[in-house]
Amino acid sequence: WFSTNVRPATEKEEKELINNAVRLLDKAGCVDITPEQIAFATSNDTGYGVLTNKVISDKSVCRYSEVRQQYCVHEGYLKTALSDLYDTPGDAKETKQRKAFLLGMYLAQAHPDGALLPRYLLRNRESL
Repeated sequence: WFSTNVRPATEKEEKELINNAVRLLDKAGCVDITPEQIAFATSNDTGYGVLTNKVISDKSVCRYSEVRQQYCVHEGYLKTALSDLYDTPGDAKETKQRKAFLLGMYLAQAHPDGALLPRYLLRNRESL
């Protein structure tokens, strides 16, 4: 799904989410992911359009395209309700922080450097 229908972040909230995730990645020592490398992809698979949490359960939130040098985030992630993942409800600011943390985690998971994910989790654990 991540090789077609790719678009850059256009909405203010999308750009803010990406910038916050990149800031957390930077804190983990990752300096080779920039906001411009992150795009959103849509899928024609109706299962993803109807059940946005299917994106998470199928481990298909983010993929790295080596050819494009681009991280493609499934657009369904934007619609995913954190209440399904997090027991404690938060205010709007906390929800944005948690969503950025999770996006950073998915980007770190897709990153070619396998050591980035544990570094990201350990250096940003207070962000939750």
